[in-house]
Amino acid sequence: MHAALVALGLAIFTALGYGHHPQARAIAEANAVAIESRDVPATGESHAVDLAVLELYEVLESHLDDDAVSYDPLAGGGMSCGLLQQRCPMAWRFDIEWRAKEWLREVHSAGLGSVDSSPTRARARLGRARDVLRTALAQGQPESRSTSIAPRHWPPRLHPANVAWASMSQGVQIAQ
Repeated sequence: MHAALVALGLAIFTALGYGHHPQARAIAEANAVAIESRDVPATGESHAVDLAVLELYEVLESHLDDDAVSYDPLAGGGMSCGLLQQRCPMAWRFDIEWRAKEWLREVHSAGLGSVDSSPTRARARLGRARDVLRTALAQGQPESRSTSIAPRHWPPRLHPANVAWASMSQGVQIAQ
C-alpha cells in the first residue's frame, strides 16, 4: 500500500501544480508513512481524502518549503513554521513524517478547523481537497514509469506502479 500512497501523493501534488517540485517525492513518502500509521482516517472519510487534505495544506501553507516561516498572531510566539505552519519549536525539532502524524492526530481529535484560523476556510479547503483527489485519480500517476525501477518494456497493465495505482484507486469513496 505504501507505493500506492506515494503514487497518489505525487498525483495530488501534480494536480496542485507541484508534481515536479524538488521535494515532492520526499514529502509524499513522509506523508504516506503518516497516513499508514492511522487506523482511522483523520477526516472521517478515507485515507485518500486525508492525503489530499494534508498535501493541499502543505502546498497552500508553505508551497512545499519546509523552511517557511510566517507571522501568525494565533500561533504561540506569533510565528509558525514548516510545511504545515505549525509551532516553530515543533517544526524545527521533528521531521516531516512526525509533524504530518501530529497534524493528522490534531485533525482527528479536534477537526480540520483546529489547524486552520478559519472554520469556513477549512470547510472550503476540504471541498477543494476532494476535487483535487478526483482530478488526481482521474489523471493517474504521470511520474510512475519514469521513476520506477521496473524495466521500461513491461506492458502498462503489468507495470508494478500501475498495479499499485489500480489497487489504491479502486473503491475510493469521495464525499460531494
